[in-house]
Amino acid sequence: MKSLKVIFVTPEGKLFDGEANYVNIPGSNGNFGVYPDHAALISTLQNGKVEIATNQEIKSYLVDSGVVEVLNNQVSILVEKIIHA
Repeated sequence: MKSLKVIFVTPEGKLFDGEANYVNIPGSNGNFGVYPDHAALISTLQNGKVEIATNQEIKSYLVDSGVVEVLNNQVSILVEKIIHA
């Protein structure tokens, strides 16, 4: 099964750096999912839950705001503040 490279960063450092099967993101215009081979995009984030699904588990993080970039099977998530991990 194909996977995505996910890098999730806050001002305090990296929260996640690894492979995932799926990422759910709270975009400014609504939640959206990212699977392998997703189209390239850049979006701002709204208050909500980022979910990163790996082969072993689903990691959930409540975020305040930020930005996400999806490009070539890599998801880069930059957030200003984590509300709860």
